[in-house]
Amino acid sequence: AANPDVLLLTTYARPAALIIKKAQELGWNKPIVLAVNGTADLKQLVENVGNKDAFKNVYIQEVLADVPGGSKLTWVYDMYKQAYPDLAAKPGHPQTYMPYGLPPAMAVVNALKAAGPQPTREKVLAALE
Repeated sequence: AANPDVLLLTTYARPAALIIKKAQELGWNKPIVLAVNGTADLKQLVENVGNKDAFKNVYIQEVLADVPGGSKLTWVYDMYKQAYPDLAAKPGHPQTYMPYGLPPAMAVVNALKAAGPQPTREKVLAALE
């Protein structure tokens, strides 16, 4: 569109970083709204862009069940810290979206276990229901 009022990004972190960086280089001074999951690690996103000033007019929309480390997700963070103590101790870990990947993975693992030693599509689907 000619002369848009806003730039809406619904992409992953690497393309988002490239677009934000290029927008700043081109002198874009209108709002940039970053949606979906381009910000799993905001510090890394800023580092990838290379200039924190590029974020002066960037707005980030996240859909989260709770704030990172919030009480609704404590059980997931605790499980992560127990399973991966070295990784959990690093700066920036666990990342924002980590709690949303573990429960679905657990569901798949549990369904495969319930399907038995000779899993079939039907057995796994039945276990997931």
